[in-house]
Formats: sequence, C-alpha cells, structure tokens
Amino acid sequence: MGGEIVAASFCPGDGQAEPASVLAAYAAALRREGVVIDEGEPVRALVVEAGRVVGVRTERERIAAGKVVLAAGIETNALLAPLALEVPLTVAEVTGLRTRPMPQRLGPVLGVVGAEIALRQQKDGCFRVTGAAAVHAGDRPPGPRVGGLATLARDFARLVEGAGTFPLEESWIGFLDQTPDALPVIEAPAEPDGLIVACGFSGHGFALGPVVGRLLCDLLCDRASALSLEAFRRERLLAGGSDAAVTLHG
Repeated sequence: MGGEIVAASFCPGDGQAEPASVLAAYAAALRREGVVIDEGEPVRALVVEAGRVVGVRTERERIAAGKVVLAAGIETNALLAPLALEVPLTVAEVTGLRTRPMPQRLGPVLGVVGAEIALRQQKDGCFRVTGAAAVHAGDRPPGPRVGGLATLARDFARLVEGAGTFPLEESWIGFLDQTPDALPVIEAPAEPDGLIVACGFSGHGFALGPVVGRLLCDLLCDRASALSLEAFRRERLLAGGSDAAVTLHG
C-alpha cells in the first residue's frame, strides 16, 4: 500500500465480482427460464391508456405488458416526462481503466472516503480502477477525458506502491444516475397504474442488483415485501428541504 494511507477499515464480508461475467450469467439464467432479451432495441415511450401503463413502444414495434418496470438509468426522465413525472437526477461520468497484469498484489476491493477512487485486482493480475467523477456534459462525445485519466493515474499511484507507471490495457467512461442523497428510487407511483420505477442507484446498482430484483418482483406480483421501501420513495426528493451532505465511505 502507498505511504499516504494513514488509517483504514476492513470488512471481512466484502466481496467482488466481474460485471461482464455476472451479467452474462444473469442473462443465461433468464433465458433458461424462457425470458426473451431483446438487445439493441431501445424503448422510446411508455404506452398509457385510461390511466394505466399497457406496454412500451420501441424503434420497431409496440409491446403489450400488464406492468412495466422502468429501470433505464440515465434515460429514466426522458421516458417519464410525457407522464408528467420526474426523478431529481444528476448524470455523472466516471472514468475507468484496466491495466495489464502487474506484480503488486491486492486482496480486497479498495475505496476511499468520498469515493474519489476505487480499485480491485483481478485473478490475472490486472487492476481495474474507477473514479475521477464529473458532471456529464451531454453535448460532448462519449469517451474518457485526458484529465480524468490523469487524475485516476495519480490517485492509483498514491494508493498502490510502485504504481507510478503502469501498462494500460483499456480505458472508458461510465454514466451514473445520481440522486441528491445517493439513495435509489424504488416505487410504484400512484399514477399511472402498472408502472414501477427503479433508478438513481448512484453507482451502487451492481452490488444491489440481487436484492433489488427481489423487491421489484414483490411489487410486480403485488406481494408484501420483507423490507420497507418507504425510504426509497420519490417524494423524499421533492419535499423542498435543504440538501444534506452525503459522505461515501469507499
């Protein structure tokens, strides 16, 4: 570890997973259960009739549905706007990079207070590093900023001894749908009927995916949930109170 680290907390129950592999496994499991996954076919609108969501409209067709889960990330408000609904969201872009295999060894996922950077090492020795978050300017082409990569490289070197120079394999940016309090919105709005909204995961959606899936299943099936969703209602963000300071511990 770098010499600038003066204190740390350790959670022995923490884990890590490779997002691409996990998503591929999810997709395979869904297909085994008969779910049809239509990739590359964006939903352009929610179809509402007589105060109820009855389906979605894509580029090619209209798809009927008894209920619709809107989990569209940064595109959520574009689909809610025709329904006179909105979730207070800020779109952030986060820079990511992957190194080639390096001799340094890191066991746990490492994050810092404020979440300026997070990193982990794969079994093959490659490091994955993310951070340098910035408000997304919608009019700029997607792709990593030079400044973001420089900040990430600097912070990487501060945390991992000997990482002042490293072999870069790839870099990218990802987009986060952030709420003012960094907590998601998970609810079935009063109107229109048949709509369920899940958004604003603020960078934590991958880790929360399994439990959120169970909660959404309860909402879809009109079952009482084992967990209260009151704290995740959209109204908490529309109350007009002053924003509380949000501190992320890694």
